[in-house]
Amino acid sequence: MVRIDYPRKYSLPLTADPVVAAEMIREAVEFVAEIKPHSLHLNIEHRGLGEVKPVLDDYLCLLMLGGDLGYDEKGCLREKRLAGNELRGVIQRRKHLSFFEEVKKEVVEYSFLRLWRYGDRDYDYLPVIMALKGFQYGYNMDLSCRDQVQGMLYWAQNPRPLPESSINRFMSTVKSGLQREGAHSERFIVETGKKILAVLREWNQVLAAGSKNIQSVLFFCCALELLEVVEMLAPVCPT
Repeated sequence: MVRIDYPRKYSLPLTADPVVAAEMIREAVEFVAEIKPHSLHLNIEHRGLGEVKPVLDDYLCLLMLGGDLGYDEKGCLREKRLAGNELRGVIQRRKHLSFFEEVKKEVVEYSFLRLWRYGDRDYDYLPVIMALKGFQYGYNMDLSCRDQVQGMLYWAQNPRPLPESSINRFMSTVKSGLQREGAHSERFIVETGKKILAVLREWNQVLAAGSKNIQSVLFFCCALELLEVVEMLAPVCPT
């Protein structure tokens, strides 16, 4: 959906094609090159929900795909949108007034996404959009994600890799959701599914490496503290 008036009263659908949507996001960012990209809100019309109740790791898969994992100014690995308190909401259900029909259309708004320029990452927005569509049609989000926000905030401050079982569950549900929607060929679902999986595994490797580095630092700090204790005791306990 696209806002078409300044008071943000009316909206129109942008496109039903995720390929077109991904390309339009890219072109819009390139067109305003002097403006630093910040956040992206994607609204998908609500036409039904799936049956699987999402757990924390399912939402973390979304953050890995479309959030902003990286190092902050202190060199700490963070999901910077949540950890930086940039968000007022993560996923919301809203009603937008249609410009032509004068009726309100219910949409699911994904507001946690980071807007990035083409080339900043080794993937574009197509796998992200497809994952969101599969998520919406595969999971039952009647309670939104308010019950998982605290867990998401904790993970954003100290992100850790997800178990392979969590990624497999997410991928299976997203695929089922896309099949349930019935808007794409099986071949397209499989192809984009491979890309989504590759992105998740790549981020998981980054997080695993970051976790090992943090553990090494903690071990080093503990070793220094132990050394200081030994040096303090040395005059008291001569050999």
